[in-house]
Amino acid sequence: MSAAATASPYTAIGLDMGGSSIKYGMVDSEGKLVESTFSHAPTPAGAHPDAVAQAMAQIVADLRRTTGSELSGVPVGVTVPGIVIDGVVHSAANIDKAWIGLDAVALLGGVLGRKVSVLNDADAAGMAEVFAGAGSLDGKPRAGSTLVLTLGTGIGSAFFRDGLLFPNVEFGHLEIDGVDAESRAAARVIREENLSWEQYIQRLQRWGGLRGPREIHAAASAARAHRAGAVQQRRRCARRRAPGDGPLGIRPATGTRHQQRNRCIPLTPPPPSSSSPSTWTAPSWTGPG
Repeated sequence: MSAAATASPYTAIGLDMGGSSIKYGMVDSEGKLVESTFSHAPTPAGAHPDAVAQAMAQIVADLRRTTGSELSGVPVGVTVPGIVIDGVVHSAANIDKAWIGLDAVALLGGVLGRKVSVLNDADAAGMAEVFAGAGSLDGKPRAGSTLVLTLGTGIGSAFFRDGLLFPNVEFGHLEIDGVDAESRAAARVIREENLSWEQYIQRLQRWGGLRGPREIHAAASAARAHRAGAVQQRRRCARRRAPGDGPLGIRPATGTRHQQRNRCIPLTPPPPSSSSPSTWTAPSWTGPG
């Protein structure tokens, strides 16, 4: 590694590609987002790999100007909304089909001129959650099962057992009532169908797997944050196994959180009552009950 890279206060560039925008920022030596560098740019129309690669090259150039550093040797971590195995993309629900079968590491590494790692976007969010968010305990993954859901252009999902990732589970593409779950419950439907927050929450209950009062409260809180002008809206549910769980063995954990500008903000659940028990068994993904 060059002397310039060694002296740099930055250890990585993060690029999170979604169907609508590319969020980005620098990571410091402690593994934290440098808030002053966090921003977003539109995903090129159609999200063709070549166009996305050029957009990311422009983002890196913008970051060089923002930081006043050449960022020589600083690697890039890229997340994409698709199945990723050994750097190769195998699905493309909300991006151009040209991504399917593409070696994204080779393409982006060549265009950006630096080392690139590529991961499914929800899997990356899940890794953050189990080590630093609601799925962690004292800086370590919680024992048992953890499920992280993200709501945006689509529905992302990451599943962990004792901190071990089961990659590319893609629960958002499970078929419920004959349709893709995310086609009815991703956050984009709020705008596309002009839904009120109450209507959207009902939609999540039916197609997004939300059932308990705590989960509904978390969704409503996330919606209010989005309405207030949150730059990045993601709702995450961390859940852990307990005796008597359903087929997936999943229940909500105590720390349901959502993400705004890459900061996890705890949401206080409503107090339990006789009609609102302290835990709820999550439904299996076999259809609405």
